[in-house]
Amino acid sequence: MANPLHHSQKVNEYHPHGTIDFQIEVIPTQELLDEFFRYGGQLVVLEPRWIKEEIHLRNKKAINYEQTWGKVRFRYSDAQNNLHKRPTT
Repeated sequence: MANPLHHSQKVNEYHPHGTIDFQIEVIPTQELLDEFFRYGGQLVVLEPRWIKEEIHLRNKKAINYEQTWGKVRFRYSDAQNNLHKRPTT
């Protein structure tokens, strides 16, 4: 991480394999959770548990989305204006 995630960021521990444990003091918001999610597997939330679970749930949804990649079918209804009537034979 080239720049701090937040101005309150404090390093707790540097690990020999190159990872860093750090903490920030914030009020969690949707924007903050979105920021965590953008880091993908590079950022692992250690605590609080509810944020960790939220990130896990989002990752699971993203995986399910990728597994359903393929044909996307739609149905459009313009019944109010009747613009797309089937031709009668």
